[in-house]
Amino acid sequence: MRLRLPAISLLAALTPYALADVEVTTPAAGAQLPAGTIQVAWKDSGVAPALSALTTYTIQLVVGGNEASSQTPLITCANNLQFSAGSTATCVVPAGVAGSTANGFFLQFTSVASEGGTVINYSSRFTMTGMTGTTGTAQQQGVTALNGATAGPPTVNSVSNGAAAGAGGAAAAGGSQFTVP
Repeated sequence: MRLRLPAISLLAALTPYALADVEVTTPAAGAQLPAGTIQVAWKDSGVAPALSALTTYTIQLVVGGNEASSQTPLITCANNLQFSAGSTATCVVPAGVAGSTANGFFLQFTSVASEGGTVINYSSRFTMTGMTGTTGTAQQQGVTALNGATAGPPTVNSVSNGAAAGAGGAAAAGGSQFTVP
């Protein structure tokens, strides 16, 4: 079998981006939830780091697009809670925190890793109904730009690990092609 160094370098460079941890399962993509108490559930995504490597988490309800400039955190549902306490939470959403925006809401799940750093995962998008507040123009435009998509923003992984450190050196070595016997 022959492997080319650029292929190995590319794989090593992408390794830190494959790290995920929390997969939010509830609320479901495209769900319509009334203002008030909503249920939140999550599971291990099956990709390192495992939930067992995480210590605490914070969950925020956010409205807006996938770019930070079009997002507004509305409320904190859970603050600095222990993963060891389980994989569900409730979030009380007051009707006045925003307007009803189709698939304009998602949960931001910030986890602290025992080895250092944080991972920010996002739920799929959903709709909050019965909302009586106002959603900002930038947030509405951010949601509109998604054309009805229900995927939340991409994961932001800042966990300290050997894979991320090793990837930088391997990527730099990939400038020329070599055949590895």
